[in-house]
Amino acid sequence: KTAKEEYQELRAEFDACEEADDDCEDIEEDLLDAAIDYAEAGIKVMLSYVDHVAATDSPGLSEAKATLENALEDINYADTKEDFDEIITSVKTAWASVQNDIKKKTIEDLGISVSATVQTGKIIEAKLECGIENLEERSTELDDAYATFSEQIAKAEEAIKEAESLFTAEGDLDTVLEHVKNS
Repeated sequence: KTAKEEYQELRAEFDACEEADDDCEDIEEDLLDAAIDYAEAGIKVMLSYVDHVAATDSPGLSEAKATLENALEDINYADTKEDFDEIITSVKTAWASVQNDIKKKTIEDLGISVSATVQTGKIIEAKLECGIENLEERSTELDDAYATFSEQIAKAEEAIKEAESLFTAEGDLDTVLEHVKNS
């Protein structure tokens, strides 16, 4: 189970216990432990975002990072709900102070990624167009060669027919050979 799932299960169990007016002290202690684990995971994610944005040298990032790092250390020493709430309040304040910088950096990174993808698409499109043009040129060359070859075959067939007709009509081999040479 994730820390969030564990917290949610214990929270539901605690709420049911309170609704039944039972003694919920043991569940409340377990719930605080689960909330600490869940908060710790969240603070780590926040720190990773702050570290990612830190390259922008935005004012307040180092202060927010220090606050989050302190909260990450202090959260494990929270013995009461009040201690926990105090730490979470500092985390929320630190996060709120850099949230716009993080959103801005994320949007910038996304823009860069989209631009790179578009550029790659343009390169692929250009290569495809070039390939298609080459195919069209080669196709035209092949069509021209086929047409020339067909013309030559037709002329040769015509010359053979004429030679056969001359050979059969006149019977003179020299005349036929001379006609074939001239064709």
